[in-house]
Amino acid sequence: MKKTITLILVLVFTSAIAHGIWLEVVNKGRVGKETTVHIYFGEINNDIREEGLKYYDSDRFKGFKILTKAQGSTTTEALSPKPSEKSFGAVFTPKKAGIYQVVAIGEDAPVRDMSERGRGISKSNTYLRTIFEASERGKKQEGKIDLSPMMRYDIVPFPAKNGFGNYDSHTSFWRVDERVYGTFYIDSKPAVGKEIKVVSPDGWAVVRKTDDKGQFNFTPYKKGKYQAVFQLREKKKGTFQGKEYDTFNIKSVTLFDIK
Repeated sequence: MKKTITLILVLVFTSAIAHGIWLEVVNKGRVGKETTVHIYFGEINNDIREEGLKYYDSDRFKGFKILTKAQGSTTTEALSPKPSEKSFGAVFTPKKAGIYQVVAIGEDAPVRDMSERGRGISKSNTYLRTIFEASERGKKQEGKIDLSPMMRYDIVPFPAKNGFGNYDSHTSFWRVDERVYGTFYIDSKPAVGKEIKVVSPDGWAVVRKTDDKGQFNFTPYKKGKYQAVFQLREKKKGTFQGKEYDTFNIKSVTLFDIK
């Protein structure tokens, strides 16, 4: 029994730290000052960000669309991402103080033959999210934060409390032992009974199941970057850009910064 438990823990830990992609931005900046949004490939738990155009100038990344939505607004701003040696990213300039929703939608990745890995001929869609806070001296946050989904598969976090411990205004990061809440949406509807894997900075993972409102929560126990992940792989035939596939993959990842 002890050996079985140990094996399960090792498998969970290993799967949590595998290579993957995520959306990241320095989580706080100034109104009127440029901020860069990055999509990285690597191992976030080991602070590994791969470099090279062989990654970021590939078809896997070039199809990503990056959008932002300001506090008090229900409309989005489409950015103009481009590859570099360090990431696939885009620049935006916040125009007002408040919390910005930042998402990346990857639905245009080509069909890939993953048969050698047991994944068949695959079509994969990826949905990434994080948040950013813009501040301006003497200016307060104005307007309600629109928490409606921006993507087909979207893990939307409820914004963190401010430094005074209330929700009169918000920050772009959470604190250790502060409970974090999120809602998972599929096609703009709360997704009930879905498993969300929460991965901590040291690679350990815990699975949370969404309730009848599509909500889940977790309590971070250390500082660093946490990920909430939904994954789905199903046998499903289709055609994309003239190529047939027999396996369809969905991955949705939201990044939480814990201070």
